[in-house]
Amino acid sequence: MSYCRYHPSEPATFYCEQCHYHACRSCTNDSDSFDENSAQCFLCKSPMVSLGSAHTAEPFWRRIGKAFQYALGKESITALIITAVISLIGLYVPFVSLIALAFLYKYCFFCLEQTAHGNMTAPDISKATSGGLQILLQIVGLLVLSIGSTIVLAHFAGATIAILWMIFITAALPAAFMILAINKDFSQAINPGRQLELMGAIGPAYFILLILLFMMMSSVGVIHWMIGEQFSTIGQLSSTLISNYYSVVMFHLMGYVVFQYQDKLGIVAHEQDDKKNQRSDQQRLNAKLGMLLKDGDYQGASHLMQAQLARTPKDRELADRLLNLLLETKDLKALAKFTEDYFAQLFATEQHYKIGSRFQQIKTLIPDYRPQKMNLRLQLAEHLYEMGDHKQAALLLKNFHKDSQDKRLIVEAYQVMVQCLENLPNGKEQSRPYQQYVDKLSADLKKLAGNKGSAFKL
Repeated sequence: MSYCRYHPSEPATFYCEQCHYHACRSCTNDSDSFDENSAQCFLCKSPMVSLGSAHTAEPFWRRIGKAFQYALGKESITALIITAVISLIGLYVPFVSLIALAFLYKYCFFCLEQTAHGNMTAPDISKATSGGLQILLQIVGLLVLSIGSTIVLAHFAGATIAILWMIFITAALPAAFMILAINKDFSQAINPGRQLELMGAIGPAYFILLILLFMMMSSVGVIHWMIGEQFSTIGQLSSTLISNYYSVVMFHLMGYVVFQYQDKLGIVAHEQDDKKNQRSDQQRLNAKLGMLLKDGDYQGASHLMQAQLARTPKDRELADRLLNLLLETKDLKALAKFTEDYFAQLFATEQHYKIGSRFQQIKTLIPDYRPQKMNLRLQLAEHLYEMGDHKQAALLLKNFHKDSQDKRLIVEAYQVMVQCLENLPNGKEQSRPYQQYVDKLSADLKKLAGNKGSAFKL
């Protein structure tokens, strides 16, 4: 058995021939454009080879309850009721019961066939009414040959040989149905050698299946006996419903055995369950990120997260993951660039509780860190001032006038600078030049505003 490269405890369901690795379903690109049997490699984008669900399928003896639920589906219940009603009519109209029996066994065989290919919901009832009679004739042929060969052996080889043969064909009948579903070849289905080959491939589990089927058939007999024939019409209807119900369960169980042991029987199938949830784009992104990080491709993971954030800039969780990655990998250039958008997003979404701690983390790697966007630099300094970190706020605003040409912004920045310095030891003396600069710049701005007003009046 092969296991997923990224989840060593998970059996593999796909293999990439280009990248040479096995993967479970979660480590593949299984978007809506792919069906259950196909997927794309996240790394090279090539189609992956399907390994089927042989290693992930639940053992059939653990899903007996699900098998009984399977036969209670809308389609199967409809088929059971139709068959029971036709059988009831057959009590009064000759040969009608044969139509009901033919309809039932054709539907049951489609249950086996669909389950073998991973479809865990009962097939549409139209399957039993459409198509030709080939499948039905093959099923009847299996039963007729089984009975006929026993009679012939009893006549020519004696009762002992006939009894032994009857035991064998009874045990091999489920195998014959399975072969017919897999290969659709009647000659292989009636071949004792091929039947033994399939039984050997499944191994001891085949005999567990036989025991379960025998118990179900015995249960049907007991229920028939309990119902009795006191109320012939009601009794017949009830008996037919119960018998048909168990038939659907048994054929579904045989199909599931083929599905479970598909790798030994030469087929490839994935479970197709209507209740199975499809992954979102975010879940696929997380899966791909996990693969890149486990491979040590931190740059690839960083680029992937940045590209996704460009499409979904409000994704807080992804932004935090990217910042953590850049901090861990010490990618200073990418870190300095990303923090501009990161802090802007924190302010925009009012995640103020993160700002101080994130700023300190960045400062440990970039001691002279300052946002290049002057509005953001001032906003960050104001936040640090409000949090009581006057020293860091003052350092952010140092030489603000050299980096900004916006005089109004400079006035705001140095007003905060004055407040920061006044709260530091011996800071009042240092704050005076800034206060004088603010007063002078404010006067210039008022004068400029006055001149513009006069010009407007003229």
